[in-house]
Amino acid sequence: VKIPIVEAIAPIVEEPVKESSNWWKWLLPLLLLAGLLFFLKDCKGCKETTTTSTTTTTTNTTTTNTTTITPPPDPAKVDTPPPPPPAPVCNCDNLTHPAFNLSGKTNPKVITRLGTNPEFGSFHDMTAEQVLAKMNGVAKKNKRSQEFLDGIFKQLGYNGFSDIKSDMISEVDLPRGTVGNIGYSKEHKTLYAQLDNEPRDLMAFKFKGKNGCDIHFMKTCGNHLFFCDK
Repeated sequence: VKIPIVEAIAPIVEEPVKESSNWWKWLLPLLLLAGLLFFLKDCKGCKETTTTSTTTTTTNTTTTNTTTITPPPDPAKVDTPPPPPPAPVCNCDNLTHPAFNLSGKTNPKVITRLGTNPEFGSFHDMTAEQVLAKMNGVAKKNKRSQEFLDGIFKQLGYNGFSDIKSDMISEVDLPRGTVGNIGYSKEHKTLYAQLDNEPRDLMAFKFKGKNGCDIHFMKTCGNHLFFCDK
């Protein structure tokens, strides 16, 4: 009686084991498929990251290449400005006004004192502006003085006495023994002379000409003086 019972139960015990084994066989491929999909997804992300990195690198390279660097100037190619023209030199022989004419003159008269026969009066203790104003005042009152001043300054390259400005005038001390044409009298006459004077009588205002020639007016008497520097 006991043996049949065991045989009847045996199949019941074996059947569940068989069904359990088949379930794991289906589960394993599903797990592999899920792992493959996850791997492929991760790889896609890696490609996107790599592409982004490459794009960034390319952009940086492009920016660097478009930067313009200006080289320093070549010192050898720098243009040198032309030198200023040489200062004009007075050609004393071309001057024709009586105050400048020294041609053929010899034996100058020696003068030891100024102020006995003044031309424009004393310029001592005056500035260049004050001297110019005083000479303009004399010229306005005296036609002969105006003509004289216009004549000598035209000879110096100007249009006339009205061109003269204070910055063209400077104060000088002439050396004792200077020889040249010196003026005298309000008639603006000229005498060829040698100045053998004390230092105070050798002080003068120098008026610069455009042609390289200059004329002086003595401080003691306002008399004109011209000598050739050649």
